[in-house]
Amino acid sequence: MLSHPFKRSLTYLALLGPLLWAGGSASSAPSRQPAAPLAAMVDASALMALPQGSWLLQQKNSLRLIDANGQQQATLALRSKQLDLRATTDGALAMVLDADHGRPQAIRVDTRSGQLQALPALPDPAFGIEAMCLYRDAQQALHLFLIGKDGQAEQWLLRDSGYLLLRRLALPPGSEHCRVDDASHTLFVSEPGFGVWAYNADGEDVPQRQPVLLRQPYGPLPAGPAALAPLPGGLAVLSEDGQTLHLLQRQRQQWRALPAHRLPQAVDAETLALAPHPSRLQLLLRGKNGWQLHQQGWRKAAAGATPLPNAPRVIHLGELPHERIPQLFSALNVAVICMRDTAFGRYAFPQKAYEIIACRTPVVAARVGALTTLLAAQPNSLYEVDDIASLRRCLAAQLRTPSPCELPVPDWARQAAHLEAVLEQALASHAPTQRGLAHVD
Repeated sequence: MLSHPFKRSLTYLALLGPLLWAGGSASSAPSRQPAAPLAAMVDASALMALPQGSWLLQQKNSLRLIDANGQQQATLALRSKQLDLRATTDGALAMVLDADHGRPQAIRVDTRSGQLQALPALPDPAFGIEAMCLYRDAQQALHLFLIGKDGQAEQWLLRDSGYLLLRRLALPPGSEHCRVDDASHTLFVSEPGFGVWAYNADGEDVPQRQPVLLRQPYGPLPAGPAALAPLPGGLAVLSEDGQTLHLLQRQRQQWRALPAHRLPQAVDAETLALAPHPSRLQLLLRGKNGWQLHQQGWRKAAAGATPLPNAPRVIHLGELPHERIPQLFSALNVAVICMRDTAFGRYAFPQKAYEIIACRTPVVAARVGALTTLLAAQPNSLYEVDDIASLRRCLAAQLRTPSPCELPVPDWARQAAHLEAVLEQALASHAPTQRGLAHVD
């Protein structure tokens, strides 16, 4: 039986569709995210936010783990540069470049126990590394991009059993900054003196590039780009002189530059970090007097998208590691799968419904597509599409008398066997025959 770390503190979870929001105001609410402890960061050359308000700081001769109040939790003696990380169940996996040996070094960051642990290093690279960045793919596997001064680049798969080189790429020479937006599977690379390019980060796709922000006269950038930071539906770029912050929005696979922000004073163009906040864009910039918090309104540009509600009764969990999803599902009183009567809603495989059912959590879903058939025997589990009153009735019934679905949940082995049978049947039905052929000596 799965443990319930959230102890059913949430009433429902909206999945795979637009959020239904009735009543309440979308005005700004008090932030539950503690402010960045700037005083404890003054000596850091680079930093990144961690879960529960913790921070990982990169200093000249060490890495430091501090909590939300700026108190030191752990330190690891290591001369390093470059820094990127991805959240895990216990904290994060960080990657730095070992300055003494010139090779990537993985670091396990445990925010629960307050520990930093050096993991096995990657093999010595065949070229000098100028930039590197992490990527989490759709299957939750972690990858590492390494970029050399001459444009040589490699993509590595970081497995528990070891590191695997997936592919080699040719990127702009001299690139010193890269970052990946996991949600869109986009690798961003800054080419000094010219601009920012976007590549597909998926290791199985052709590495085509798209211009994001180019220098004049090819684009609006007055000086070359430097540090990068992916945003929800966009990108932040510091100019190489450290005087201007550029924000870009992605709209229908195209990039739109917002008005540039001239900074009050020049900052270190090599560093740009995000400070978590539920409703505002907060960027940390490193000036001559330490780190500065730069706040900026930001809204993801997406046609027809409904903004997330911002109210005290709404809890934003952000992006959870894949292995924690069963714990979340098990902690809910009832899970809601919001779908519209669209082509996606009608033909989507009910993967999330099966995952919720496997966790023995009551579910309420839109009466559309495969969900209608799957939950046909559960009248209180199906609400009419776009009908808030119907959704309310189903939720009230499930909260009053919880009724988990008693359905067999197919595992991947069974699904693979089913697919194999379908493919064999298709091949058999199209197998060539000898009918109508004549043999000639």
